[in-house]
Amino acid sequence: MPTAIPIHLVTPAQVQQQYGKHPWLQAAQFKGESGNHCLLPSTDGALEAVLVGRPDSFDPWLLGGLAQSLPPQTYRLASELTSEEATLLGLGWHLGQYRFDRYKQSSSPKTAKLELPQGDQDFVKAAAKAIALARDLINTPAGDMGPEQLEARVKAVADEGGAKLTVIRGDELLAQNYPLIHGVGRASEQAPRLLDLRWGDPS
Repeated sequence: MPTAIPIHLVTPAQVQQQYGKHPWLQAAQFKGESGNHCLLPSTDGALEAVLVGRPDSFDPWLLGGLAQSLPPQTYRLASELTSEEATLLGLGWHLGQYRFDRYKQSSSPKTAKLELPQGDQDFVKAAAKAIALARDLINTPAGDMGPEQLEARVKAVADEGGAKLTVIRGDELLAQNYPLIHGVGRASEQAPRLLDLRWGDPS
């Protein structure tokens, strides 16, 4: 199995001290500014490492753009990070990989992968999946995401997470005192509805 390519988070001072005389960095004019990145080749032309300008404080999007722009290989975070920092960077990487491809016939191209030995991996995977679902719902045209389709997606979430879903449809909305939902949606071919999703201990 190929060794994961290291991603180093570097400051301008570290670039000057450790890589100051590297001809490739001089040609690329990479100085370690926050958020900028540079691919560092080895002597045989392969990708040896990725340098990323280290910010004073981390946000999820520091590595978000790299998830799509780096060659489709496996990478690892080589810099010393706290668990919280690694979690943020891992989440940003996964969010950066999102693509809305529902209507594309061709398969998705290979993308870069990130090993995340530190941080809360369960949170990263769950949060990225939840945000991708929200993005899918937003990006789907209204003609393909009516009340019936939205109810089906919410039911899938409820079934997966052990939540309780209550649906109030059509004229029952009037009986349950939801006249505005009924009034806005009654002209549609699909009956309007209220989706009540509940999860957890009520107390």
